Amino acid sequence: MTEYWKSNPMYWCELCRVWMNDTKAAKFNHERGVKHQENLARKLREMSRKADAEKRQTEQAAATMDSIEAAARKQYEADQAAAQAQAGKWVWNADSGYYYNATHRWYYDHKAGWYYGGDPVEWTQTPSIPSAAMFGTAPHEGGDAPQQTATSKAAPAAAASSRPASAANGAAAALPAGAKVVKKTVALPVHPQAGIGGHQMPVAGRIGGAKGVGASSGSAADDLKVCSDCWGRRGCA
Repeated sequence: MTEYWKSNPMYWCELCRVWMNDTKAAKFNHERGVKHQENLARKLREMSRKADAEKRQTEQAAATMDSIEAAARKQYEADQAAAQAQAGKWVWNADSGYYYNATHRWYYDHKAGWYYGGDPVEWTQTPSIPSAAMFGTAPHEGGDAPQQTATSKAAPAAAASSRPASAANGAAAALPAGAKVVKKTVALPVHPQAGIGGHQMPVAGRIGGAKGVGASSGSAADDLKVCSDCWGRRGCA
C-alpha cells in the first residue's frame, strides 16, 4: 500500500501573529508565555481606551445638541416676546364697551367686527396695523369675545379673498365675443355707529378713539362740544 504525507494542522494566534501546532499542549504553552500575555494586556488597554473615547464623543455630541437646542429655544422665546410686544394686547374697556390696543391705539368692536382709530379717526375693517396685531391673532383679555387662533381668523379672510378672483375669471371666460364688461359701483360697508362719530367712545380722559383727540374735564356735556371745522382733531373746541 502506498503511503502519503499528511501535514499537521496549524493554529494562528491573532495577538502574537504566529503559527503553532494545533494541539492543546502547544496552545496552552503559548498562551502562558510572556509575549502572549503582554500582547493580551496591550489589546485590553487599547479596547478600554477606544471605549472611553467613544463614550466621551457620545457625551460631547449630546452636550452640543443640548446647547444648540437651548440656544434655539431661547431665541424662539425672545422672538415670540418681541412679536407679542410689537403686536400688543387687546384689553376690554368697560367704559367704551370695546377692546383697546394700547400699543397701536385702536379700538375694536368684536360684535360688529370693526376697528376704530387712525388719522383721521374712523371706523374701518382694514386698520393700518400689522397683521400680527389684528384682533384674534394678537391675544386679548376681558370681555365676552371667545379666544381665537391666528389660523381660524385667517382662514375665512383667505377664502373670501380667493372668491372674487375666481368669480371674475369665470365671468370673463363665459363672456361671448364682442361683449363688454360693465363695472358696477358697490357701496362699501359702514359701521352701524359711524354716522354718529363713534357711539360709546370714552367720555373721560383722552377722547377721540385711538388718537386721543381733546382732553376731558370729566363732564360729558362739555366734552361733546367740538369745533365744526376740525371736529375736535386740533382741540380748538
